Amino acid sequence: SNVIHARQNRTEFFMKDKKDFLTMLKNELIKISKKAVFNGEKIAIRLNGTSDLDFVGLIKYHLNFNILDLPNLIYYDYTKIYGKALKYKDCENYFVTLSLAENSDLDVIKKALNQGINVSAVFKNEMPGSLLGFPVIDGDKTDIEMINNKGVILGLKAKGKAKKDLTGFAITDLTKYNF
Repeated sequence: SNVIHARQNRTEFFMKDKKDFLTMLKNELIKISKKAVFNGEKIAIRLNGTSDLDFVGLIKYHLNFNILDLPNLIYYDYTKIYGKALKYKDCENYFVTLSLAENSDLDVIKKALNQGINVSAVFKNEMPGSLLGFPVIDGDKTDIEMINNKGVILGLKAKGKAKKDLTGFAITDLTKYNF
């Protein structure tokens, strides 16, 4: 499909010419920031849709530019990397949610939650009121939930392939998580 083709092209561009890719991304973010300031808006941007790259760190390293300093932009992401979530946990305009996976170390997940890092969890059935002793809020309602909350489980309903998941990524049995 066109979407898959566009993703492949962006990946190839990033792999073949990382600095030009990052320059283009930086320039797009500057444009968006200027427009947001002009219109008196705040704009939320998800830097990673299908990757888990640290674009903030990459742009800072390769271009000596901090995109977090751009006014009126808020960034958000999901990650499976605890260190990335921890690195940005105190940022005022970059919100990184740790993703619970079937092979996640539950002690690390609880540690993240205790540090105020949000954790996303995908549920096949009804969302429980709590998981691992932490409140579950409806993360499907809006992406802003990850910005307005700290140290909660962002519950997501299984969609697409996750509806048929048999790996444990989409939670069906809560007994493993309520101890």
